[in-house]
Amino acid sequence: MTQALPLEDRVAKLELEMAEVRYVTSKADKDVADFKTVLIGHTGVINAIRDDQVEHGKRLARLEAEVRSGFANVDANFAKVDTNFGKIEEKFALLSKGQEAITQLLSRHLGEPDEETHAGE
Repeated sequence: MTQALPLEDRVAKLELEMAEVRYVTSKADKDVADFKTVLIGHTGVINAIRDDQVEHGKRLARLEAEVRSGFANVDANFAKVDTNFGKIEEKFALLSKGQEAITQLLSRHLGEPDEETHAGE
């Protein structure tokens, strides 16, 4: 059997172990406090990034709406241009017929054969 240490030796040993435990727990407590500070900082950064992303999403939605509206205006303007070109083509066709009639009249006046003159031959 092992012989029990005297009470004073046991208490001294326990006091020494308690001092070591206190030292280790104080270091662990400091480490936890440091980690907590870092975690709070990281949480702040993540929240700031989220806020930026939400704001960017809103800005992109506004820009998308503006772009869609702009394209709608462009489409409407192209439709107007198409309509106007149609009107111009009609006027050119009318002018072409008028010039053709004038050319025929001048050809007859000058005595040159034209389509109507050749039709009678």
